[in-house]
Amino acid sequence: MKNIYILYITMDTKTILLYYLGLVFVAASLHRIWLFEDREREKNVVLKLPPFSDILIIVFEFIVGVLLLTNSKYKYQALFFLFIFLIVGSILIAVYNMDTLMKTYSDAFTYQPTFMSFALHLAYIVMIGAILWDTFLKRK
Repeated sequence: MKNIYILYITMDTKTILLYYLGLVFVAASLHRIWLFEDREREKNVVLKLPPFSDILIIVFEFIVGVLLLTNSKYKYQALFFLFIFLIVGSILIAVYNMDTLMKTYSDAFTYQPTFMSFALHLAYIVMIGAILWDTFLKRK
């Protein structure tokens, strides 16, 4: 009897994670465009960035997201710069907002009724799913 495969996907873990990151950063850039007040608070209060840096962040996130989603030959260069920007952003958050971080640290480890908790746990699901896909489901 002949096997019939309805869905045949040959993505590896890296490809799944690249697409996921692409979606996340395109969505983040669009979010920043529409929610001006959140963007201003992030720029002025949370990260204490200079004027117009929010526009650069929007453009950067959108370009990186599109490069990842389109599997561009420049995707690894984009990931490198994204990696550096995320490190700098994390340092700025820690330096300027340590008291708030300490009050909300449990969001990373327990389910809380916050979007951050949901998004973080969704990221865990995608990462674990990609590893399981690569380990058990991908056709060799």
